[in-house]
Amino acid sequence: MTLRSLRAFLLWSFSSALAACGSAPVLTKAAGISYVPWLALAPKHQYIEAPPVTPPALPPGTPECKASQLEGESLGEGAATGNVDMPLQLRNRSGSACYIHGYPDVTVLDASGRVLARGTGADGRGTFFADGPDVPILLPVGTPNLPAPKLPIDSTNLKGQAFMNFSWYDCPPLPQASRLALDVPDGGGRMLIPFAMQAYYGSACGNGQPQRPAVFRGPFSATGVPWPPAADKIPVTTTISAPASVKRGTTLTYFVTIRNDGSRDYQLDPCPDYFEFLMGVKDGPSYQLNCSPVGLIAPAKSAKFEMRMSIPAGQPAGSSYVNWALQDGRIDPPSAQAPIVID
Repeated sequence: MTLRSLRAFLLWSFSSALAACGSAPVLTKAAGISYVPWLALAPKHQYIEAPPVTPPALPPGTPECKASQLEGESLGEGAATGNVDMPLQLRNRSGSACYIHGYPDVTVLDASGRVLARGTGADGRGTFFADGPDVPILLPVGTPNLPAPKLPIDSTNLKGQAFMNFSWYDCPPLPQASRLALDVPDGGGRMLIPFAMQAYYGSACGNGQPQRPAVFRGPFSATGVPWPPAADKIPVTTTISAPASVKRGTTLTYFVTIRNDGSRDYQLDPCPDYFEFLMGVKDGPSYQLNCSPVGLIAPAKSAKFEMRMSIPAGQPAGSSYVNWALQDGRIDPPSAQAPIVID
């Protein structure tokens, strides 16, 4: 054996020893396809949450909006469990970006300009409906013109605009409004919004309580962002490859493939747990996925994982399903199912 051959042999032996000892993660070839070998890793007993969708960050130096830059309109009326929502949306009609935030003071006016109801300062902040948080909302230029779609409102479709819940209650005879006056926070000035709406019947009417108009308003919220914020999940395709049948009292070996159908990496850190069970009661074991050989699954890429499941000797024979799921809210869907026959 030459010196070069001896050196190559020693290097191969050393690498093989590391792999055998688990010091270097390896992928195994099965039917020409690389897969991650199964390990009985103890579960961490954690559910990994997906990051929430958040409003876009403000570019440095963005000024607060002035009322003169804005236009708005009523989105109609909707009621739920005795509560009314008369939502509004606003748009930046100027040629420069700006931001708004907080709770505007709102005054309800009739056709002659008479004040019908008012909500100012801390009075009437918050509605029955899903108000967003009080955060700065960027209003870029060039967003779609008003008017808005019909009710029910899907605020995720109102790109680049601001959205606000508003409720107005009174007692009969219910007054008719013509306009709303919004005083933009931080001295931004007053804007008028067409508001041909009638007050909603208040629950206090006729109950011996003081009968007076009441308004409630949420803060300006970001549109194009659902609220409460939806999880920012990565779409995946999760599939199971399993034999057609398995005998009771043996170990089933099968494979789970996760394909990243999204546009960003699916990071396997933290590494999620998974559970598996046959059709019926979810009583199977839980393990941590063998993540270290993979690290991440890039967009349009896949990772194949070997799985093993002990089939009890007393398992009923017949048609069944292999069920598998990651305890990971970052992907959708995190689970898969495949038919199998128990012999």
